[in-house]
Amino acid sequence: MKIFFYILIVFIFLYYIFSRSNTLIEPLQFNNESMGKSYLKHKIVHNRKDRELTRCNSMKNCKTINYRTQLNHPNSYYIADDKIATSRILELNNIPVPKSVVIGKKKTSKKHLQFLIKKIKLDYPLVLKPISGTQGYGVHINITNINELYPIVKKLIVKNNFLILEEQVYGENYRIMVLDNTIIDVLKRPLPFVIGNGKSTLKALIRKYNKRQEKVGNYPCHNVNNKYIKKQGYILSDVIPKQKKVHISNIANYHNGSGLQRIALSKIHPDNIKMFKKTNNLLGLTLSGIDYMSKDIAVSYKEHGHIIEVNSGPDIQMHISANKKKTLMIPNKINSVLFN
Repeated sequence: MKIFFYILIVFIFLYYIFSRSNTLIEPLQFNNESMGKSYLKHKIVHNRKDRELTRCNSMKNCKTINYRTQLNHPNSYYIADDKIATSRILELNNIPVPKSVVIGKKKTSKKHLQFLIKKIKLDYPLVLKPISGTQGYGVHINITNINELYPIVKKLIVKNNFLILEEQVYGENYRIMVLDNTIIDVLKRPLPFVIGNGKSTLKALIRKYNKRQEKVGNYPCHNVNNKYIKKQGYILSDVIPKQKKVHISNIANYHNGSGLQRIALSKIHPDNIKMFKKTNNLLGLTLSGIDYMSKDIAVSYKEHGHIIEVNSGPDIQMHISANKKKTLMIPNKINSVLFN
């Protein structure tokens, strides 16, 4: 009965999105400067007006890709953008996702929230986030009780018709870019942090951190979490001891100032590689950015790991920024896959 209910939800959602606009969505920044340099290397002609890429091996042997119509279709985009639909589809196909429930605009009383948590058997701590959203905005984690949850729900629901409440999962935060059934890149995103010098306040250290991030072309930390900082024993006005590390946010996201570490494919468990490709295919995507939480990506997802989100428009700049000395590495891999 439970499986039938999930299938019904998915079919209703699919009917809804297929009735929407047929306008196709550009999922990847093909006008990126590094992509442009890669086009020259691969002898690819970029027609910006028609949004086409063309490469010819000879006058009669040319391949053209229209990146508005030959990558992600909007129907797949809408599915991936809806976190609860994505979660249900993956769950039905034995891919681990956090247990979750949708909160609607009309049912946000404390009593109803308690009812939902009990009915779905959600265990604290919980994560609350908009059903559609990116870059870590509106995400609240480590919610430990109803008195903490209720005011956050009331605040977020003002700008969102639906929210998703899910059990918090633990581990390292990874982003996997998949294109045409090929793993292009895997990044680990640690939580943003500062290190004390025994002289500066935490507020000053954060200011310096953000300026340094912007100077090298990375994003500052926009979601500084005072409550999370306080749990580490500090407040913004404290002078941080020398060499003391303080995490300034509990949201690990490139757009929230997270550092980036590239993970070699050889260090990823084969089960996980297959699962990432399966996730991409289940959602009907050609291109995706998969957010994965695991204690160790070298361990099979069957033992530990959860897909927490799938992005149909992954940010290529994140992958380029992981190694500023090799900014063409990822664009070259993308073009190689597109024109293989």
